[in-house]
Order: sequence, then structure tokens, then C-alpha cells
Amino acid sequence: MSYIRNPFNPTSPYANQVVIELNRANTNFDILAQAFVSDNPSTKKVKDADKVDGYHASPSPAPYTIPVAGADGKLSPAWLPSSRGYRIVPLWIERSSFSGSSTRVNYDVFVYLHTTPFSNTSGAVYSVEISQDGTNWYPVYYVRYTYVSGSTYYYNNGLSCSFFVPKDWYFRSNLSWNEVIYVPIGIGPA
Repeated sequence: MSYIRNPFNPTSPYANQVVIELNRANTNFDILAQAFVSDNPSTKKVKDADKVDGYHASPSPAPYTIPVAGADGKLSPAWLPSSRGYRIVPLWIERSSFSGSSTRVNYDVFVYLHTTPFSNTSGAVYSVEISQDGTNWYPVYYVRYTYVSGSTYYYNNGLSCSFFVPKDWYFRSNLSWNEVIYVPIGIGPA
């Protein structure tokens, strides 16, 4: 006999009603009991209650296991896939002149560009652009500098900008930057 949502029908009497409906109720109780450990509701432990779509959760990594944060609210470093051919990508700094030519990034990164003070001609326009294919470019930074000291235009504190570049995209600029800092996001191949 299968589960019957409403085993009792007191408004429509029929022959052997009490016996039939009590048997239906007993079948329902038996089916519900099977949801508990040892088929016993008194254990107060539902079978597979720690699973999501059939997978267990755990603070320790294992195949087909859902990660759980520890008491500090952080995942164990063992969950990070360094032992499986990946690593957390570190911060690196390139301190060389950058101008004109495009640069392709190997990871999702935030790029920080900075240049030191220098003089320039009036109304010079500088920009930084990104591109998915190295052909179609989109501006992420644009400046026309107009600081005046006497009759000379200066970048008195230098220029800085930062922007996001997705993995395998390009960026370029028409200005020389003497410090380029890449801050990778997430993990990448070892």
C-alpha cells in the first residue's frame, strides 16, 4: 500500500471504514518512519539530512563533498586545489615603462598603473583601453591634464588608475607607466 495523504474520511461513512482507514494511517506512519535513522522517529535523526542533492558536507576535502567553513568562518586551505595542479596566484609587480603596445593578461586581474611626475605640453590627452580580441578597444581611463606652474604644464603628483581586465583580454595605453601592478583574482594554473 502506498502513502495516502488524507487517510481518514469521516464525512463519508462506508463498510469497514474504521479498519480500512486505520490500516491506511499505519501504512503512512510506517512510510514516514523510514525517513529516520533505523526507521525510528525517536532517534530524531533524519536519514541523509546532511546531504544536498545526495552529497555530504564536510570541513575536510573529499571527492563529491560540499565544503564547510571551520569555526573561524574560513575554508580549510586543504580545499584549495594546490595539490591538483592549481595554485593561488600571487601578487606581482612590474616596474618597467609601459606604453603603446597591448598586453594580454593570463588571469582575471585588477591592474594598477602609476607614473611619476613629469612635465608635458598643454592639453595632452591620455587614456587606457581594454579589448577582448586586441582589435576593438574600449576606454577605461581618460584624462586631459591642465595643471599650470608658470608657463609649463606638470603632472605634479603623477597619474594613477586601476581597472579590471578579464582573463585573456588585452589592455593598452598611450602613456608610459613606470609602475604596473597586477592583482590576480582567484586561482589559476600552476
